[in-house]
Amino acid sequence: MLRFVTGLLLVLLPQLLFAQGWERLPDYEFGPGGRQQVARIIWREDADKPSPGFARLRDSSSTDELLRLSRRRNQAWQLYAALALADRNYPRLYEVFGRLIRRDHPVRQSSFSHGTERIYFLHASEEVWNRYAGRRFEVAKMQRADSLQFVGQLHRMDSVALQLALQGHHVHGSLLEDCLEHNAGYAGTYSIVRALYLKPSQHRKHPEALAAALAAYRRPEDVALLGQEKEYTLLAAAAEFPHPAFRPVVEGYRFSDNSHNVLAAVAAYADARAARLLDSLLTTATGIYHESTRSNLLHVLSKHYTPVFDSLNCRLWLEHHLIEPEFIRYFARQNPRLATAVFSQGLLRFTKQDYWPGYQERWQLLPMLQAIQHTDTAAYRRVCLHGIQVFETEPLEALCDQLPGNAASWSTPALLARLQEEDHAVRLFPLAKVLLSFNQGGLSQRVVQTLAQKPARAFPGAWRSTFNTLLQAQGLPRLPDAPQ
Repeated sequence: MLRFVTGLLLVLLPQLLFAQGWERLPDYEFGPGGRQQVARIIWREDADKPSPGFARLRDSSSTDELLRLSRRRNQAWQLYAALALADRNYPRLYEVFGRLIRRDHPVRQSSFSHGTERIYFLHASEEVWNRYAGRRFEVAKMQRADSLQFVGQLHRMDSVALQLALQGHHVHGSLLEDCLEHNAGYAGTYSIVRALYLKPSQHRKHPEALAAALAAYRRPEDVALLGQEKEYTLLAAAAEFPHPAFRPVVEGYRFSDNSHNVLAAVAAYADARAARLLDSLLTTATGIYHESTRSNLLHVLSKHYTPVFDSLNCRLWLEHHLIEPEFIRYFARQNPRLATAVFSQGLLRFTKQDYWPGYQERWQLLPMLQAIQHTDTAAYRRVCLHGIQVFETEPLEALCDQLPGNAASWSTPALLARLQEEDHAVRLFPLAKVLLSFNQGGLSQRVVQTLAQKPARAFPGAWRSTFNTLLQAQGLPRLPDAPQ
């Protein structure tokens, strides 16, 4: 009995000690009987929609309290406190980040699926870096002082991770790669990056990422050093530093897979010679490599918007319906008439069987329509009428949303025809909405009559209520109730 009690205390005592300050722990329950956890987190905290417990921890704790919590032995507490400090823009977050790397204790994450517990392991340092670095896409919206503080802090976090890696501390693989990529030739870390690169090969991890990070400085004294790399590693370097000395290796590489690194290395030279090679790679890619070549090439070209690659971008759009919103804006500025012709031709090639690759339909379609409308009114009408006939779901909604009020005279017949043939609310709604926006009494009545004749299956879930809200806002009668 004594041995049992002693063993039980040894198990429970650490948990009891770690549970100090429990009133601030996120309100998670776990396992049979709702047993609360101290050494785990149950799901990842989102900065915009945190759990109530994490929101209290972040918003009501003082900075000193959070710093104390970040030093506790409990790995979950360390992560919670560090995330809270990241959300609050703590100016010395890089010190907390460095401490997490030195400790390198994975945090257990529990999740349940169909009554079965699954355990995952998170690296707290990586979670904090991702949380803070995720804001780099919002820098343009920040005040100047805030953006300078953010960029400076993130560079310091990168520097801390790279310095600790040089000292032999374990920096989780994907975190090290992220820091090397984000480093982007930052002058303050050149000596660290070069020292990491010069480590003996058996102790050097992520050779491609290291080569690319060193090449990003574009220093002549590193050309000979980088030139000794194996082919695939040299490709990563050439993508950042397109030096003439690397070109024979880049162009002589066996282009069997057309991976991102291969295409990026070729595109970095950004001249007619590179354009011809990329065009031939797109033409000759077959089988399983064809689709990946197209998507990789699209991403690679987005780093080099220059007239020498315009024909390649146009080919991707006309032949494969692939285009980046940034290229649309760039091309419309550079050559408005040619852009209008290319955009129109590609849009007119769509059929109902085609789909928009990716999930950017609205952000691709709208700038194209704006460019076409600005340059050629007749082409704009042709494209809109064709789109009303063949576009599905998101593109159809985007098209209807941007139709101006003066489009009623030429778009109404096509809109009504599509409204009559459709049988699902997700496509009926944008058609009905734009027709009602024309504010013509007889037309509005036709819309109501057409909708009322649709079968009940056309309005699944809460769609009938959504349509009634739209109709009532226009002072129109509701749809009849669905048959029971």
